[in-house]
Amino acid sequence: MRAHHDTVSARRTRSVRMPRTSSDLMITTSRTLDELLAARARLVGVKPNHDGTARKWLLSGIAICSVCREPVRSARGETHPTARKDGTGPAPRTRYHTYRCVNGHFMRNGDIIDELVAELCIRRIAEADASELFGTADDWPDIPALHAQRTALEGRRSSISSLLAKGLLTERDAEQDLTDLAAEIRAVNDELAQAVQLSPLADLASVGDAHVWWAQVTLARRRAVIDALITVAIRPVGMGKRVTTLDAAIETVEIDWRARSR
Repeated sequence: MRAHHDTVSARRTRSVRMPRTSSDLMITTSRTLDELLAARARLVGVKPNHDGTARKWLLSGIAICSVCREPVRSARGETHPTARKDGTGPAPRTRYHTYRCVNGHFMRNGDIIDELVAELCIRRIAEADASELFGTADDWPDIPALHAQRTALEGRRSSISSLLAKGLLTERDAEQDLTDLAAEIRAVNDELAQAVQLSPLADLASVGDAHVWWAQVTLARRRAVIDALITVAIRPVGMGKRVTTLDAAIETVEIDWRARSR
């Protein structure tokens, strides 16, 4: 049994691919660090719009009541099914996500409102002039220029790695160039991360597919974008009225686009 275990362990050990040279190790490490820094630049969080723990819902504390203009809060609603026609009793009760006015003007299903606001923001981000959303403050970095610079640096790194792999460049010649490129890419990523901290819309300059971007970013990033783009005021709809489509929802929500958003 021990011999079998040793054999399996040996097989597992042999299956691990280790860098063949110091240059391979340097390239692998450099790429890993740069990928982590790039991810941080894209996903770095902004200060949450609350005083306690992280919000769980898209519009809690951001949207307001259209009547009293107070921020809405999230809550849990519960269905109250009536008895079935076949006499087997009511269906089980279910709980669902809602938004409520703190002054009692409404308590509404939140899912359709979240979907509506998300779709509006995604459409705005996808428009041709979306790169203008992050503003032009004099002390802000030039976001498009930084993205172009990073793309160029990454292209140079790929070219050097390709030449090295083909044997057209020696490790000694490539080592310093790759080290310098890694440092330059880290510096660019640091500037991008700082820009995102200054403005939640800063990285919109590099968005390709707005739907993919929205799906990948954190809830905190989505909330920050919404708070920067629009004011959402939720209207009462009356007791028992169900709003189940986006077309119906848009008639029950006031959307006010902030300056530079439209």
